[in-house]
Amino acid sequence: MPQQPNLIALPTHLGLQFYEKSQVLLFRNKCDEGFDKPCWEAMLTNHETIRLSNQLTAEKIIKSLSNPSFFQINQSCILNLDFLSEITYKTRQCKLISSNELFNLTISRSQLIKLREIYEIK
Repeated sequence: MPQQPNLIALPTHLGLQFYEKSQVLLFRNKCDEGFDKPCWEAMLTNHETIRLSNQLTAEKIIKSLSNPSFFQINQSCILNLDFLSEITYKTRQCKLISSNELFNLTISRSQLIKLREIYEIK
């Protein structure tokens, strides 16, 4: 029996859109011009962004992923750790590499401590 792809259903204002979790680079809470309040969007590995439903929260996103590869680095960003290449402790800068493009994002102090506990060699 063939294995089912590891899909996530992303709720948009148009309905559900399905993507493989490995295609999702990050989720970020962003305020776009013309909208009253910020909302979450998913950025895919091809850099396409998908604006998600206004009712979505970080907690709901994390719960729907049920995948240890996704980690919330601050209040407005959830990363796919499969694309994380480096964290600089002094500046707390996370470097993601996707399609030969580099992204720099800042991890909060508390989340850096949690991530270090998970991944550091004991």
